[in-house]
Amino acid sequence: MRSGRTAWLTASLLLGALSGCERRTPPPLPPPQVGFALPVRADVTLKADEVASVTAVNSVDLVARVPGFLTHIDYKDGAFVARGTLLFVIEQSPYRTKVVQAQGGVAAAQASLLDAKSTYDRLLPLAAKGDTSKSNLDAAKAALDSDAGNLQQQQANLAQAEINLSYTQIRAPFAGMVTTHLQSLGELVGASGPQTLATVVETDRVHLTANISQSDVAAVGPDPRALLGRHVQVRGDAGGVVLIGTIDYVAPQIDPGTGTLQVRALVANPGNTLMPGGFAHLSLPLAPIRRALLVPTQAVFQDELGAFVYTLAHGGRVRRTPVTLGQADGADTIVRGLPADAQVAVSGLGRLSDGAQVSVTQAPAGARAP
Repeated sequence: MRSGRTAWLTASLLLGALSGCERRTPPPLPPPQVGFALPVRADVTLKADEVASVTAVNSVDLVARVPGFLTHIDYKDGAFVARGTLLFVIEQSPYRTKVVQAQGGVAAAQASLLDAKSTYDRLLPLAAKGDTSKSNLDAAKAALDSDAGNLQQQQANLAQAEINLSYTQIRAPFAGMVTTHLQSLGELVGASGPQTLATVVETDRVHLTANISQSDVAAVGPDPRALLGRHVQVRGDAGGVVLIGTIDYVAPQIDPGTGTLQVRALVANPGNTLMPGGFAHLSLPLAPIRRALLVPTQAVFQDELGAFVYTLAHGGRVRRTPVTLGQADGADTIVRGLPADAQVAVSGLGRLSDGAQVSVTQAPAGARAP
C-alpha cells in the first residue's frame, strides 16, 4: 500500500515539474530587423592587387681589384653615403712606385724615338743623293718604327699602372647605404683575385616585381605593353604610407608554368619606407568599367553553390539571389546578374536564410555604395 502511495506522489511531482517547464518556454523570437538598399551604378576602374617583391634598383659589391693591405675604412657600417664617397683604401705606395717607374719608361722611350727620328731624317736626303746605302736607311727606319712601338708599350704600361693605383681607392658608385665591412683594417685583400669588401645598396628608389593573372592581362587589352608608364599605388607589407610608382617593365610573354605575366614598377622610396628583400602591396589599374553595378561587400555571401545576396521579396520575406562577382572596389563589390531595382539586404544580416520573415528597416548611413 505504501509503495502505491509513493509511486503516486512521484508521478505527481514529475507532472508538476513538466508543467513548470512548459510554462517557462520562451516566446518565439521576433523577425530580425534588416536594412535594405538599392545597388548603385558607378564608373569604376578594374585593378590588380598583388603582393610584390621589393628589390634595389642598384646593388653592387665593392671589391678589392688589386692585392694589398687595407689601410683605411672611411665609413660607418650601415651609413648612407653619396656617390663618389671614398670608402676603402688599399696600401698605395707600391702602386705609386709602379706609376713612377712607368713614367720613366715613357720618358726613355720618347728619348729613343726622338733620336731614331733624328737619325732617319738625317739619312733620308743622303740616301736620295746616293751618299749613304739603302741598307743604312732601312736600318734607321726599322729603329724608328721599333722605338715608336716601344713608346706605345711604355704608355700602355703607364696607363695600367695608373689604373691599378686608382683601384686602391674604392668609392661608392652611386648614393646608397653600405653594409658592414667584411674585411678588417690591416688585412691583406685581393691576393687571390677580386675580394668583396662590402655592398652598397641604392635605397631612394626601388623596383617592385609582381605577377598578374592571365584574366587581368586580358582586361588590359590586346597589348599588355599598354601598362608601361601607368601609375601604381604601393603600400608596405605592414600598411602605412602609400607611395606612387610607374610601370617600367612588362615581360614579353606569359609564364606557361604559372599563367601569369611579370610586371615591374619603379618607385621613389623616401625615408627607406620599402626595404629591399621585403614585400609590398601593389595596386595596378587595368581597365575602366562604365556603369558597373555595386553592392556593399558585407552584403555578399558565398557557399558551396556560389555567391549570392539576400533581396526583399513579397510579404516581407528575403530571397537568396545568386550573383556573379566582379572585383571588390573598396567597401563595395561589382556584381552581375542582379536586377538594378532589387532591394538588397545590407544590415542585420546575422539571422537571414532563404525565405525568412524579416522586419524591414531603413538602411544605416553609409550602407549604399558611393
